[in-house]
Amino acid sequence: MINRAIRTCSVPLIAATLFLGQPVPVMDKGPAGLFNTAHAEEDDNVRRTPAMRQSTHKRFSRIRDLVDNDKLDKAFEVWEQMDPSGLNSYERAMRWKLAAFLYHQKGDNAAIANAYRKLLEESDIPLSLEQDTWYSLARVEMVRGSYEAAKKALDEWFALQDEPGGGAYALKAQIHYRQENWEQSLQAINQAIQARRDSDEAVSENWYLLKRGVLYQQEDYQGLANVLEILVREFPKKSYLMQLSSVYGELDRPADQLAVREAAYEKGYLEEESELVGLAQLMASQDSPYKAAQVLRDGIDNGHIEASRKNLERMGDNFLMAKEYEEAINAFRQAASKVEDGELHLRMSQIAADLGNWEQAEQYAATAVERGDFDRLGRAHVVRGLALYHLERFSQSLQALKQARQFEETRKMASQWHDYVEREQKRRQQLEASAESGNGQDESAAQVL
Repeated sequence: MINRAIRTCSVPLIAATLFLGQPVPVMDKGPAGLFNTAHAEEDDNVRRTPAMRQSTHKRFSRIRDLVDNDKLDKAFEVWEQMDPSGLNSYERAMRWKLAAFLYHQKGDNAAIANAYRKLLEESDIPLSLEQDTWYSLARVEMVRGSYEAAKKALDEWFALQDEPGGGAYALKAQIHYRQENWEQSLQAINQAIQARRDSDEAVSENWYLLKRGVLYQQEDYQGLANVLEILVREFPKKSYLMQLSSVYGELDRPADQLAVREAAYEKGYLEEESELVGLAQLMASQDSPYKAAQVLRDGIDNGHIEASRKNLERMGDNFLMAKEYEEAINAFRQAASKVEDGELHLRMSQIAADLGNWEQAEQYAATAVERGDFDRLGRAHVVRGLALYHLERFSQSLQALKQARQFEETRKMASQWHDYVEREQKRRQQLEASAESGNGQDESAAQVL
């Protein structure tokens, strides 16, 4: 059973801080390589394709110049004036690739996708052009939210590849993620990461974020810990440290949870009250109450934690657990200044009584009684009665205990102490009387002598 007291900021924090949005897209934007193929390859995996004629290339160049000069409407005009029937298959394909570029300037993804599909209907096009187009189509369909169409286009691209790169597997993982195919998405992103590692290239941070998202959906917290450890090591950020700490809480690894949270604290990442209070709670749960109290005190001193009764009382509780009694009393005294009731003065009186500081205990208990307005008022009378007894102020002690008997919670205890103090008072009176009598006899004997 996971210790819920230790799992500070657990699943809710993970959901809130890790995975509110979708994974970061892994594709880049827009169609690539629009004007970098002036002529078809003569030997493109044994495909025989016609060449682009010079006149066609000039018209393409003119359209490009118009776009460069912010004359997009005129560029579309020139494009539409090109008669497809007068072009060979390769030129028609490149005309549609040019159309995709023009529609990209307008941000019309549906038209871009349509242009790519028209291109792919042409026969006798270079293999490299077909490959590029399937990949570009997959990306634009992904952006459009047409995930099944994107997957089919990417599958066509994979079918034409001998050694797909990591980027393609990352795109595949992203598509599967959008379709909530978690296992397929995880398999693809692992292939993407491995491909980069095999080529000694750096793995994109976004790829790890995508993997993190999949693992969260699968509720695989050990896997989450593994990927977050990589993110913390290679891309150190506050968010990753906090997420890793929360995941360690889910895995019931409180020592690791605290170590990571302390690392974030030492780096100065923790400034929010909830973060600092959460750290203090973790420290206290791992038998470090003094450090917890220090975190709270420092946070209050620098203004990151509100000096409220609740927070000051927390600080006092931790000092008390650390057996720093004077520090605890000081914290409770500050907390008591924030409220009208006497509850905290009762606590201070109890600490002073435990330390044998009966004068302080009586004063704090008297203030608690004077303020009142809290549930344990009877106990304040009891503590005051005991303090007065130890100060040998028996009559006042009996009066305080008599008041304590009026409360059901403390009636039995107060009665027992009242009887005891009463007997002790009588015993002391008898001893004093006996002593006085003895002194009188001594004086008579002296006179006789």
